[in-house]
Amino acid sequence: ARGWKTNTMLLNYAIALLSVCCVVAGQRGCSRDRMRQCEDSLMRNIQRRYNDLGRMEMMTMCQSLRDDFNCLLRETRCLTSEVERSRSGDSLRNALKYIRDGCDTNGASWRDSSCYIGVEMKNCESSFPLGGIQFSSYNPETCRKYNLFADCVRDTVRSRCRSDDDRLMGQYLVDSAQDLAWNCGDTSSSYDNDRSRDDHRDDRYNDRRDDRYGNDRYNDRERDQYRGGSYDREWIQRQRSRQISQWTIFWQLLLGKWEL
Repeated sequence: ARGWKTNTMLLNYAIALLSVCCVVAGQRGCSRDRMRQCEDSLMRNIQRRYNDLGRMEMMTMCQSLRDDFNCLLRETRCLTSEVERSRSGDSLRNALKYIRDGCDTNGASWRDSSCYIGVEMKNCESSFPLGGIQFSSYNPETCRKYNLFADCVRDTVRSRCRSDDDRLMGQYLVDSAQDLAWNCGDTSSSYDNDRSRDDHRDDRYNDRRDDRYGNDRYNDRERDQYRGGSYDREWIQRQRSRQISQWTIFWQLLLGKWEL
């Protein structure tokens, strides 16, 4: 009987560990293979001399560069070692220099986009200020502040901006938070939503392509989790509470408080 009870307890522990692995995988949702593909494509493109490219060819390459840049930034969450993150950071810095020199021309920068200089993005900056943060110091507190800011940015871009603005988001996050943008692993589902949107980028904006700043986009405050133009902190808290609940279930299983 004692042996049977011991085996049952070990089975419970195994199931609990499997459950938490599934939770973590669902939260991170990252792919090392995808990350390497995006990094390889990014590094190949920045070897090209942009002065030798025609206008349309350069425009196409810049779109590809920005997509690969966003992908590498997003998938870097897979990395757990400082050495690996540092390598990705170097790739992102090199690519960003190329993007600034070759792509941020003729009004193509996020600084020229009403999405990023508008009042909604300013609300993110004021609600979750990064001023005074040491960007090279990525401890739990600085990463918590960055992730709140990044969640606000992603939600704003998703609900209020164009597909072209979506491509500028990675650069905006790195320009705003530097090293934190790739050193702070995201804990929300926002990145997974970003990935699922990559393959449907144009379809997502078909119904508002000609209405970049139309009033309809700003009317549905409840849907967009906004109240009076400020970011809904309660929505963020619900996201965090859901993740905490998942871990609570794991520990209750692990300590034998629940019977399976």
